[in-house]
Amino acid sequence: MDALRIEQAGRGAQQPVLRVELRGSSRHIQAQGYTTLAVSNPLRGLESDAQYAATVAKTVDGPVVLVGHSYAGAIITRAARDASNVEALVYVAAFQPHEGESCLENASRFPGAKMGPDTTIATEHEGEPELRILP
Repeated sequence: MDALRIEQAGRGAQQPVLRVELRGSSRHIQAQGYTTLAVSNPLRGLESDAQYAATVAKTVDGPVVLVGHSYAGAIITRAARDASNVEALVYVAAFQPHEGESCLENASRFPGAKMGPDTTIATEHEGEPELRILP
């Protein structure tokens, strides 16, 4: 597997990387001299999850590249608005919903999508809805 290579455009300077939900790639990125930071995804809703990622990103001294896979694509899109040090977003097989569009709406819009009522279950956590994907 090729390592994900991220360089600051035009200058070749390496940037710190904030990794959101992209397992297995950290050691490849670190081997290229990048700093990585894995953020736990609380899975409590897009706004809450994105705010958490933005809070962590703001603790990094210097520029940040957010990398998201699957649902984390929506998280990094939203988190970047609140963290002024985010300089780039990288989507790896990830959702990139438009403003106001949910990941579920995005996925179910396309023929053959595997997310929907047959593959998910809605539960409740602290009075808020929570969507889980069935095994």
